Amino acid sequence: MSIQPVDAVLLGAGMRGFCTFGGYAKSFPNNLRFVGVAEPDPVRRKRFVEEHSIPAQNAFSSWEELLERPQTAEILINATMDLDHFPSTMKALDAGYHILLEKPMATDACSCVQLMRKVEETGKIVQLCHSLRYNPFFVRLKKILESPDVGDVVSIMHNENIAYWHYAHSFVRGNWSNEERSSPGLLSKSCHDIDILYWLAQKLPARVSSFGSQMHFTSDNAGEDIPQRCTDGCPIESSCPYSAIRMYLGDNIDWPINTISSDLSYEGRLQALREGPYGRCVYRCDNTIVDHQITTFEYDDGMTTGFNMHGHSHDNVRTLRISCSQATIRGFLEKRELEVNYYDDGRQEIIHTGGPDDLHGGGDTLMIHDFIDLVRRGRPDQVIASAKQSCESHLIVFAAERSRKTNRMFHIPTFIKQVNQDLEKSEKK
Repeated sequence: MSIQPVDAVLLGAGMRGFCTFGGYAKSFPNNLRFVGVAEPDPVRRKRFVEEHSIPAQNAFSSWEELLERPQTAEILINATMDLDHFPSTMKALDAGYHILLEKPMATDACSCVQLMRKVEETGKIVQLCHSLRYNPFFVRLKKILESPDVGDVVSIMHNENIAYWHYAHSFVRGNWSNEERSSPGLLSKSCHDIDILYWLAQKLPARVSSFGSQMHFTSDNAGEDIPQRCTDGCPIESSCPYSAIRMYLGDNIDWPINTISSDLSYEGRLQALREGPYGRCVYRCDNTIVDHQITTFEYDDGMTTGFNMHGHSHDNVRTLRISCSQATIRGFLEKRELEVNYYDDGRQEIIHTGGPDDLHGGGDTLMIHDFIDLVRRGRPDQVIASAKQSCESHLIVFAAERSRKTNRMFHIPTFIKQVNQDLEKSEKK
């Protein structure tokens, strides 16, 4: 007997919605079938409708419009922008959907707790897209850390090195450049990483300190003769590493170039640079996101972890060094390689983790596989990145941001207690 696909509706048909989730449905048609979509951009909406043969009456210009209609599928995949995650997911839970929700779950601490409670109240299957938990690299690393051969974990140092061009595209010129329009950088870019540290440690930190700033991408670093746009005759455009002309007007039209316009002809891309956000000088944007941040955690048992995020790398790589009582572990995510050095006999073990080839090293594909399996079996208790766990890792992020902005160390259990009290007070008003 053939397995029937699970029907789904999609909120947000941008690159993540179209490529990751839409691409999964095309690759695994027996698992997932899209029957509805909400997307404000008419070109993207039309593209998704045609790609998945969605009836015209099931295509909407907003998530509000889709969720005003009776439930049309078993699951909803939420790939909207950060500020829409909380209200759209709350509404979708009321409508009866199981939900695969892009991170972050919300952009403030109280809303995260409120959403977690709503999930528990409805009993629906809600999986956060913490795809690194599914990545074979981190799955294997977690098993190594649970082995007695390496001893106790003493310290973890995790680095997210964001390539200079990626940072300029997404966090200076792009959708996640301004906190008021999206969320803090530690949340929008790195809640993946804070979550994976929480998952590896299997416990909440006790204390957090964080430091970081918007140091480089500011108007102070642009001379008076530098215009607003790279297309306005900038005198240093040809030598600037952040030249929008060089980045977006070459032969490549894959990501991230394909995000700047629906018209990917040379003329269409040039017009986007002259009129849209991606043609702006990186030193003359309205960005407010930090371009580097370092966060340290201490646990009640004395273990420490550190996370370093910055947008000044020559390439996109995540690297780790874990000091244990009986071994040192080094990890290179993009190489899918773990190196374990044992103290007792000096042995070195090199492990190649492998996995499917997608944006998150196989994590996306395996995550969607698992979510659909949980829906088919009706097992909300087996969600790997549950609303409760994700809420806790998000609250760690918010505590770290509070530390950075106030230049204070925060006791995380006390911070979480205060968030719950603040929510209760707001609900009584």
